[in-house]
Amino acid sequence: MTALTVDDGNPATPYDPSFKPLISTPLHPEYPSGHAGFAGAAEQTLRTLIGPHPAKPIVVTSPNAVGVYRTYAEWAEATQDNIDARVWEGIHLRSTDVTSAELGRQIARAELKAAGVSGPLE
Repeated sequence: MTALTVDDGNPATPYDPSFKPLISTPLHPEYPSGHAGFAGAAEQTLRTLIGPHPAKPIVVTSPNAVGVYRTYAEWAEATQDNIDARVWEGIHLRSTDVTSAELGRQIARAELKAAGVSGPLE
């Protein structure tokens, strides 16, 4: 079963039984999303250590998609792309990715606090 072929009750993930994922849906738990959780944790860590955005936009490329690139002016943009990609690939429901990203942020805040680390947004 793929993420958008069932009605999860969330208007942000419309029910579409004809939806075909970009990749074959892997056999792993729906919740939490490891990728989105990691993205949220990385976002929070970078926000704490550096601030809400990098000093200059970051351009990301891939050897598998020559000529395709993404530019990020805010850390949160990369997290949002991660969330969108997991949904479009048919791996998770959007609600799972959004919640998992927030879980990652919470874990990062707790770990940074436990380590005595504070930054521009603390």
